[in-house]
Amino acid sequence: MKSLDKITQKELLDTRLCDLNLKIEGTQVYTCLKRVLKEIEKKGILISPHFWISDEWFSPDGIPGVAVPFYLLHPKLMKLEKKMMGEIEGGTKISCTKIIRHEMGHVLDNAFKLRVFKKRQHHFGLSSNPYPDYYYPEKETTKYVHHLEDWYAQAHPDEDWAESFAVWLANPHWKRKFKSWECFPKLDYLDQIMKKIAGKKQKVSNKFILDPISNSTLTLGQYYEKKKKRFKVKSNPHVINYLRKYKNDVYKELAAKTNQNTYNLKQIYRLILVNNEVKFSGKVSKKKVVTLLTRHGVRYFRRRRIRITM
Repeated sequence: MKSLDKITQKELLDTRLCDLNLKIEGTQVYTCLKRVLKEIEKKGILISPHFWISDEWFSPDGIPGVAVPFYLLHPKLMKLEKKMMGEIEGGTKISCTKIIRHEMGHVLDNAFKLRVFKKRQHHFGLSSNPYPDYYYPEKETTKYVHHLEDWYAQAHPDEDWAESFAVWLANPHWKRKFKSWECFPKLDYLDQIMKKIAGKKQKVSNKFILDPISNSTLTLGQYYEKKKKRFKVKSNPHVINYLRKYKNDVYKELAAKTNQNTYNLKQIYRLILVNNEVKFSGKVSKKKVVTLLTRHGVRYFRRRRIRITM
């Protein structure tokens, strides 16, 4: 196939995933990986995870490694992801680093078989609980940390663990920050476990990989058709453009009308962006755009339950 630097979008959409010539080394993802591994090393934890290229972020049960999404490994693929999905999960250094911290929580869980500990089960719940197709997060609760988007710690006990690990790793002053939160005992227990495994050899060290793109014969066009159906993404470029153009104005209005923290504001903004439910026709003023988007955001806050699809 042609170089990704020279290929047209049509040619790209007709390209099979298995034919993409990609590597993790030398990319922004690689830089973020090295940073997080250094953070873990400073904690005295010995871990040698492996990484491979798939179609999304994940760390499978029993495997001390992380799958990295292909679309983060070339600027043209990132541009296509943003056009098709309205956003890029892990597209910035900050968001990429946050996701890797989360995934490394899963890696340590797998490498040291931490989920079998009774106290871990007491604080976080059972890993054997089935993953839901969707969940309804509590927006105001302090029972869970806030790290990744969509109040993800509330999705499943294993995600609560991984989110808590990420917060613990990233915040040297976590005790002071979360002292009054209901989730503090979970963080305190996690801190004890990390100290316990520091300097120890990992129990699981296999190099298995799952769903690499080298096994996928889907074209990028087919991949995005399936992905958009899965996440129910609606194509409305006008809403996406307006949201990006007037993001700060919408934030300001939402903050004034809802008195919500920054984390919750970002989640609501993302829901509006992805769902594209606001309708515009013809030329509209900035004031009307901000008013309509703010009104839509306030509705999300006032809903007793927001459904998040997994």
